[in-house]
Amino acid sequence: MDIVRRFADITYVDAEEGLRRADVIVCAMSLNNSSRRFFRHERFGDVRPGCVFVNVARGEISPSTDLLRLMRESRLAGIGLDVFDHESDLAVSLRSGRQSADPEVAAWLELRSFPNVILTPHNAFNTIEAVGRKAAQAVAEVTRFMRDGDFTWPVPEE
Repeated sequence: MDIVRRFADITYVDAEEGLRRADVIVCAMSLNNSSRRFFRHERFGDVRPGCVFVNVARGEISPSTDLLRLMRESRLAGIGLDVFDHESDLAVSLRSGRQSADPEVAAWLELRSFPNVILTPHNAFNTIEAVGRKAAQAVAEVTRFMRDGDFTWPVPEE
């Protein structure tokens, strides 16, 4: 499913049909008022048995309490996440080893115990290759600015 249907050779479906047909659901959507809590418990009512959910977008799109409930009910076969809602409270709880009174944080902490749940930091941009490219681009931009007085990708003025 995609809001913008820009490719002629792609068959687009609505969210409900896509969720019914999917073996793997990957969330890479922007966070806005309509996407907040989009992947809540009710949204997974008709998913296929064995479906896996992956969120690499924003934690606010898939509430942890709902994901935990789906795992307890065996409605999902697995979850992969590198984004988390209530992240600062979660970080404090992880560092201190203490439980949290926040139900969303408590759900994240419990989800860690499932063997079919993978929780990783959101840092794909931090690979050796990505850091090398960022460093090379930074050097090229400074060199260009010193030589030409402008940037390849200037910040738009409002």
